[in-house]
Amino acid sequence: MPKAVPADDLVKVPSPHPGWRESYYFDFYDERLELGMWHSIGKKPFKGYSGFTMGVWGPDTLVGVGRDRFTAHTEEHIVEGLRYECIVPNVKWHLTFTGELGRPAEQFRIDPAVFQPVGNKILSRVPVSFDLVFTGTVPAYRYHERPEWNSLFTGHLDQTGHTTGTVTIAGKAYQVSGLGARDRSWGTRDWNWPRKWRYVELPSPGLNLMFWYAEGDGGVKIIDGFLDDGTECSTIVDYQEELSVEPSNPKPIPKSFKITVKAANNRVVTVSGEVLRIMPVVFSKEQDGKVVHSWNDRSLVRYRLPGGQTAYGEIEFAGRIEEERRSAGPK
Repeated sequence: MPKAVPADDLVKVPSPHPGWRESYYFDFYDERLELGMWHSIGKKPFKGYSGFTMGVWGPDTLVGVGRDRFTAHTEEHIVEGLRYECIVPNVKWHLTFTGELGRPAEQFRIDPAVFQPVGNKILSRVPVSFDLVFTGTVPAYRYHERPEWNSLFTGHLDQTGHTTGTVTIAGKAYQVSGLGARDRSWGTRDWNWPRKWRYVELPSPGLNLMFWYAEGDGGVKIIDGFLDDGTECSTIVDYQEELSVEPSNPKPIPKSFKITVKAANNRVVTVSGEVLRIMPVVFSKEQDGKVVHSWNDRSLVRYRLPGGQTAYGEIEFAGRIEEERRSAGPK
C-alpha cells in the first residue's frame, strides 16, 4: 500500500500545462452542535489564478466563492480571506477565514448557481470567520499512480481527521470539535472526463473509509482509497452501491444508499445511510455543439455502521450531463 511522505503535502513543481493545478480540501461535522462545513482552495500557477468554494451545514445553509491572483507558487495558500498553513506535513493544518458568505434559499438541494460569482453576489450576506486546526487521525494515504487517473490528477492524498477551534457566524461563536476529512491533488483535471464518480468519506472512531471511484467513456473504471478499521489500513479494490433517488431534472436527487467495499486484505464492509442536505457544484463547458456539465451533488450524509452506530460524513454523487446548446435566436 502506498504511504504518503512529507513531501507529498508540500507544493509541487508546476507543469507548463495551463490546466495544471493544486487543490486542497477540508471538512468536518460537529454532531453535538449540528454544525459543519467544507471548503477548498484551487491554484493554477501557469495562469496565476486561485479560487475557493465553501459551504456551511448549520441552522442556516451558507455558501461562498472567492477569486484571487498570485505570482509565487509557494506554501502560502491564501485566497481572499481564506488561508491554509501546513504545520506538520501529513499530520496538522491551520485553517483561518474572515469574510462574508451568502444565504441561499433553503432547499434539500440548493440551486447550483449560488456557487457562481454572479449568483453568489446577489445573496444576502452573513459575516463568518473561523480559526481551526485539522489533525489527522489516520496516516495520510497516497493513491497509486495509474494512467487512468491522469485526466483527474497526477497525485492525490486522502486523510480522515479531527477539527477543533472556533467558528463565528453572525457574531455568535461556536467552539467546534468534529470529525471530518481532507484531500489534496496535483496535476491537470478535466472535470468532464468522468461519466460518473463517487467520492466517499466516512470518519468515525472505529472505522475510517475514504475512496474515489470513477467511470470514463469506453468502459474505463478505476477506484482507490483506504479502509482503516483501527488494526490495519488497506487499499480499497472494489465497490458496490445501491442508491435510492428522487426524480429531478437535470439530475436525480440522491436520497439514501447502501455501500459495500472490499479491501486488498479481503476485509468487506457494508454501510448504509441517508442524505441530509446537498450543495451541488457544477462545472460547464461547450463541446461538440453541446453544453457539458460536470454536476457534483456534494452531500452531507448520516451513516449506519455495521455495529449499529451512526456517523456523519460527505459523499460526492457526481456525473456528466450533456444538453443541446441553445440557439441565440435571430438578431
